[in-house]
Amino acid sequence: MFFQLYKSKKNVCIWAKNNWTSGDLSGAYAYRYEFVIYAVKGRPKLNGYRLNDIWLFDRVAGKDQLHQNQKPVALLSQIIDKSSKRGDLVFDPFMGTGTTLVAAENLGRNSIGIELSAEYCVIARARLAHADHSGEGNEMMTEQTKTPVNYPQLPLAPLTLF
Repeated sequence: MFFQLYKSKKNVCIWAKNNWTSGDLSGAYAYRYEFVIYAVKGRPKLNGYRLNDIWLFDRVAGKDQLHQNQKPVALLSQIIDKSSKRGDLVFDPFMGTGTTLVAAENLGRNSIGIELSAEYCVIARARLAHADHSGEGNEMMTEQTKTPVNYPQLPLAPLTLF
């Protein structure tokens, strides 16, 4: 369905991580990368200078990892910054703990996220409360985001499928 809406696959970029992922520890080679598919509708221009298709960002790990598939804010910030402009809408249909939304907020973009897990929605809400809402691109996530307290209600709710 995705490629029916966005028929033009422009690039398959490589996110090279600082470490390998888990998996079959004795029967397979360890992955140190993930693919990032850049697909567009029409022929939009990238912002700023042209980047290569291999991106070096450390994997989120240890006490900073809030979700098993969490991406670094810096990686998503690069993608959002190059592919959209201030005030645009960024949509993440698999929000997890809200990394894409935090990056969008930091860059002055509007964002919508969908997540099945109520627990991850609470964490995403807390992370957004600590995001840098100036639009200048500086993340202000703190240790507090892992233990959410009474943060203001943002328009995030778990999705219920029938």
